[in-house]
Amino acid sequence: MKVKIGDKVYDGKEVPIMLILNKGEREQIAEMDPACTRYSMYPEDKHTVEQIKKWMLDPPKEKWEILYEENKGNFRRKILKRK
Repeated sequence: MKVKIGDKVYDGKEVPIMLILNKGEREQIAEMDPACTRYSMYPEDKHTVEQIKKWMLDPPKEKWEILYEENKGNFRRKILKRK
């Protein structure tokens, strides 16, 4: 498992990482299409959708498309899948 925070990617094979998920996030991840491998949450008042798309696609090893997007208060969630 890898986690990207800001512009830094952490690999669980190299350093301990942990995700702390609430009930809604666990449900959303459980319902993800098997092809989806990226999930993000961000404050929408600090980032544009285009900035987050670019951020989520980095590093661009493969082509991705947004499968699901949700607005909740000041936060947006996105789930990507490989094309």
